[in-house]
Amino acid sequence: QKMPKKLPPSFVSIILAFALGVLALIVVIGPMHLTSQLSDAKSLLLHPMGKDRWELTVAEQHQPYFTDVIASFNPKFMGIPALYFLFLIGAILAFYSMVKENKHTSRLVSVYVGFLLLLMLTRYSSTGMFNGKSAISIILYFASFIALAGLTIYFIFMAYRHDKSTYDQLRSWNDGILLLLVWTLFMVVAARGAVRLIFIFAPVVALFAAYAIIELSRLCLAVKNKGTRVILLVLLALVVLSPLAAPFQGIVTNNYDQSKKQATYSGPPYNQPWQRAGAWVRENTPQDAVFAHWWDYGYWVQNGFERASV
Repeated sequence: QKMPKKLPPSFVSIILAFALGVLALIVVIGPMHLTSQLSDAKSLLLHPMGKDRWELTVAEQHQPYFTDVIASFNPKFMGIPALYFLFLIGAILAFYSMVKENKHTSRLVSVYVGFLLLLMLTRYSSTGMFNGKSAISIILYFASFIALAGLTIYFIFMAYRHDKSTYDQLRSWNDGILLLLVWTLFMVVAARGAVRLIFIFAPVVALFAAYAIIELSRLCLAVKNKGTRVILLVLLALVVLSPLAAPFQGIVTNNYDQSKKQATYSGPPYNQPWQRAGAWVRENTPQDAVFAHWWDYGYWVQNGFERASV
């Protein structure tokens, strides 16, 4: 049997891309600044929106804790945020569906779950050792990336060298699911970085929660005992659609009610207090007055106050 080449083709592509990237950085910024790029990357992963007073002027820039993130996804079922919990189940089931034909399925899923939990829980709350600032939090956060990359490289290399069937199965992974899982990785890091980025994390949560509902429904329908099957399906339906306000309101019902309230009671941000302030400014300040303002309010000053802003 012909021996395989020393490295998988994908590894050769990654090495070449890395070498070309480093070369491009040397040409553009100079070799002396390569180490500063690593420092910047570390800082962006820990504090993507910055950490000084100037950068964190508005509350939306502040870094949330895991407890803050899950609080954004109501309702709760027996104290558990149902939508977020379904998102986690969906992400794990999607990964499982991609690797289930592999003989190392349990190991692969365990590594993925461990990575996902470390990514989220290393900035769990402001109290305790996992506050995102302690040494153990930072070490475990970066260790999760290094461990995942190292184990992935090792697994692919060993499969390529010694287990052709496993390697062929790796190459047949569903590209669509893989793309969604990579997207999820970026969005989890983003949501960990700033409160305002929870907005772009929400579509990922909704997507995988929906996937989880479909897959759990299939699993429930596959249960042989009719009584157990009915109970599981009813429970799942209640989690998703329960119209009762107490003890638990379904995910769809709760989100509909929240959206309706926001639409009903929302109004123009340039409201009456701002309009009165604008009238006072127009009557009591010179026309060439200049206001120093945060950018969104600055536009209100320009259009409503009829004064310049910087």
